[in-house]
Amino acid sequence: MEQITNRGKPIARIVPVIESELDDLIATGVVTSPTIAGPTPMPCAEAEPGADAGELVSGMRDDERW
Repeated sequence: MEQITNRGKPIARIVPVIESELDDLIATGVVTSPTIAGPTPMPCAEAEPGADAGELVSGMRDDERW
């Protein structure tokens, strides 16, 4: 990283080009890198035919929190 100065006062920096928006967010500390590799595991839940999806998701969330 190099600095550009105006009369000795830093006014800008020359930095490497970021390849993606995610890399930019990681570099600035807005987000962190994933801690596990691969895709996020899908939750598995047994459901009766005709079950309400909203109720199933709500129940799964309650189980995760407590």
